[in-house]
Amino acid sequence: KNDGWLKLACNCTPECQVIDAEGAGPSPALFMAARRSLPARYRANRANYKFLVGPGITDWWAEYQSNRPTDKGDEAQATGEGGRIWGNSFFEVPMWREDMVYNPGANVQDVTHVLYTTLDNLMYLNRRQFDLMTDYKIETDKFQSVAYWTQDVLIQRPEEMVLIKNVDVCADPYVGCKETCYDCDYTPNNPVDCV
Repeated sequence: KNDGWLKLACNCTPECQVIDAEGAGPSPALFMAARRSLPARYRANRANYKFLVGPGITDWWAEYQSNRPTDKGDEAQATGEGGRIWGNSFFEVPMWREDMVYNPGANVQDVTHVLYTTLDNLMYLNRRQFDLMTDYKIETDKFQSVAYWTQDVLIQRPEEMVLIKNVDVCADPYVGCKETCYDCDYTPNNPVDCV
């Protein structure tokens, strides 16, 4: 119904907690900017935060770590696991979109978004309604009952997350810096309802 957590996050995240990579690639500076953009009142819980990403970002991190001439570099190269960045782990979502269009009309880039939040902030709702009508299928020589379900997602507390948008997995690394926002309005100012 709501087209997923990513669409909700784009509509509901407070503006001062949105980092626009503007087509730049991932870098440690980009993920530190996300940590800095988290409001001060939620920082005590940063150990429970994760970066929700697609496979391209986790592959980048494993490759980035494997270039280190250390045991961690050898481990990343052997296992494909880069480990944590700035104390937070990646939560890879296999079907996370990495083909969103950035800069339409000019130099078109495929980009992705990264969501920095706790997993319990994302709710998945499922409702089943069984149809008691049963049909006999002669092709399989079995009785068949049909079940229907609906599913939906919602974000419980949009003020407790940071959205990094327009990250190109193959571009030059992000080098910008975003100042910490202490005095911004933490209520979503977008017209879309978060539930």
